Order: sequence, then C-alpha cells, then structure tokens
Amino acid sequence: GEALRFASVDLRARRQIVLEAVQCHGHALMSASLDLQADRGVVLAAVALSGMALGFASGNLRADKEVVLTAATQISRALVDASQDLLNDRAFMLEVLARNGCALEFANNEFKADKGIVL
Repeated sequence: GEALRFASVDLRARRQIVLEAVQCHGHALMSASLDLQADRGVVLAAVALSGMALGFASGNLRADKEVVLTAATQISRALVDASQDLLNDRAFMLEVLARNGCALEFANNEFKADKGIVL
C-alpha cells in the first residue's frame, strides 16, 4: 500500500495495482494517477478503509453521495473534503448523522441549530 508512492508513474496508473494498494492502505490513493483518483471503484475502496483518503479523490467524487457517506461513516473528519453542496443537503446530512453522530461537528451552523437534526 504505502510503497505505491515510490512506484513508477506507469504502475501508479494501473488500476489493479492501485486498487490492491488502496485496499491495504487507503491513503495510497494520494500516489495514484489523477485518472485513478477519479475512478469511483478505486476511491470507494480507499475511503472504506481510510475515510480521510477522500481528500485525494477528484472533485466529482467529493460530491458523490455514496463516496462521501462511506468516508464519513469511517471517520467524520472526512467531511472537511466533501463538496459544499452535500454539506448543505439536509437529507444527506441526516443520513451521515444516522451512521456517525460525530459528523455534527462538521455540519453547517444551520444544521447544528436544527433540533430535527441534532436529536
């Protein structure tokens, strides 16, 4: 997993190699090619193991509900890398909070003051 950062550019662009690396060490996503940082399957595998790997995902995947929910379920702090649109989506945040109540720390102030969300 971690050794991926020392691999050749060619190897860091091979889906199967990167997939195996992120399944061992989610943060290996940081060493993947940009194309693979935008590959939904690779990113899902990475964030399932290490939610903070969301920070290395493409912008589109930081706005993908399933990807962000998977990351935030693993660690609420992953929400710092989520798209603002998702963070402002009440239904999405309710789903995140149902899985990880600590995520309220990263919710917007409107949601923090919303009794329906907090309770």
